[in-house]
Amino acid sequence: MTFRLTSLCSLLIAAITLACGGGGGGGGSGRTTDTAVRVVHGALRVSPVTLFIDSALEDAAQTGRYGEPTQYSPVAEGDRTLILQRANSPDVFLGTLASTLEEGTEYSIFLLDAETEGRLRLSLVTDTVTRPDTGRALFRAMNAYHSEPITAITSEGELTAVPYAGVSNFIDVPFGPQTIRIVNSDGVELGSRVVDFPDRGEVTMLASGDEELGVFFVTLYTDLD
Repeated sequence: MTFRLTSLCSLLIAAITLACGGGGGGGGSGRTTDTAVRVVHGALRVSPVTLFIDSALEDAAQTGRYGEPTQYSPVAEGDRTLILQRANSPDVFLGTLASTLEEGTEYSIFLLDAETEGRLRLSLVTDTVTRPDTGRALFRAMNAYHSEPITAITSEGELTAVPYAGVSNFIDVPFGPQTIRIVNSDGVELGSRVVDFPDRGEVTMLASGDEELGVFFVTLYTDLD
C-alpha cells in the first residue's frame, strides 16, 4: 500500500501543471506549412517517453510526460517509423508506429495504458490544419480515462460521448473563456475546467486517470497556427 500511495502522489505532482502546448508550423496564412508530430501522453502507469523518427540513433524529436502538454515537432513527410523509447533508457523500446506522413499535416501520437502493466497502447491521430472563422475556435476531446466513456459539455452543447481510447471530432465554439464540464456515462461530473479558447485557435482536451484509483486529470493542448 505504501508503494501505491507514493506512486500516486508522484503522478499528482507530475500532472499538477496544466499549461497549454503551443503550435508548430506556418505563420501568417492561418494554416500550417509543416508536417509535424507531437506526443499526447495519457498512460497513467507509463514513465516519460522519448520519440524518435526512423532511428533511435538519431536526435530525439521530443519527450512526452504524463499529464504535460507538448508542442508539435516538424518532421519530414513520407513513409516514417515513429519509435517510442523509455526516456533516458536507450535499451527500453515501448513501441513503434509505421505510417505515411502527409505534406503539411499535423499528427498526435496518442499513448494509453495497455492491459499489460507498463506497456503502451499507441495510435496515430490526424489533426486538423483548417482554421475556423474569426471569433470562433475548434475543440475536441481525447479519452484516456480508464475505462469510462466521457462527455465534454461546452456553452453551446456537448460532444458525443467519447469511449476509452477514443478521439472526438472537432466542434466549433466561440473564442474566449468558458467552463467545460466533463461527465461520465451516468452524467456524474468528473471535473471541470475553464478554457480560454484563442481566436481561430484549436484546443484538444485530454481526459486521463483511472476510475478505480479515483484519479482524474485534464490536460490542454493548444495549436495556434
